[in-house]
Amino acid sequence: MNEPLCASVKDDSAKHKQTEKRHKSQGRSALSELEGIVSPAYTIVTPKKNADSLFFSYLFKTPKLMNLFWRNSQGLVDDTLNCKFKDFEIVKVNLPKTKEEQTAIAQVL
Repeated sequence: MNEPLCASVKDDSAKHKQTEKRHKSQGRSALSELEGIVSPAYTIVTPKKNADSLFFSYLFKTPKLMNLFWRNSQGLVDDTLNCKFKDFEIVKVNLPKTKEEQTAIAQVL
């Protein structure tokens, strides 16, 4: 069943941001268990209780999701594109029904 990504992750961007120069890693996603300050150029999401973070780190790197994020991004040129959470959360994907299924898939990948 297609579900919006916001059913599994929440926006934590404001909690981690600090004004600084843009980094040249647009179009990237990463999984981190570290707490810290992040550039405002990035959208930060945190998994909800029903979500396996490793599964979502793999999912976000699939060509289909990368294309959906790109299509929902804003900016004048590719180098300045940014997918804000309000645009990110409307993306719908087929998700495993349980966190346990997500975890099993992530362990295989």
